[in-house]
Amino acid sequence: MTNGTIIAHLYPNAVGLADYALDAQGSIVAWNVPKLGPQPTPAEIAAAELPATKAASIAANRAECSRRIVERYPTGRQLSALAGLYDSANVATMVDWIAANIAAENTAADAIEAATTVAAVEAVSVSWPV
Repeated sequence: MTNGTIIAHLYPNAVGLADYALDAQGSIVAWNVPKLGPQPTPAEIAAAELPATKAASIAANRAECSRRIVERYPTGRQLSALAGLYDSANVATMVDWIAANIAAENTAADAIEAATTVAAVEAVSVSWPV
């Protein structure tokens, strides 16, 4: 994970190049103290790597879960099922598959939250249902 990504995690309202700048090695070379407050130390950035990696991994998995669900069952079809326009067997199949995807994503999120190193977070994979 880059220092820029970690800074974005620590300061979600910061705008790269406007509020801070990094050199090619990822070191901070400019910092907007009035907007962001004191510049984080290298130790603070290093300490934020694990939480930032966890947040990014969970967000990526959630986005993939949503993408998979909407790709297979577009929103209009889901709403039609809720409105009772499909038979119960089709609705049950859809609900079970969506629930299985959410459960797979939640299981991965739990493993990510329990991880104690960046490598352990990166080793977590989601077992998506087919």
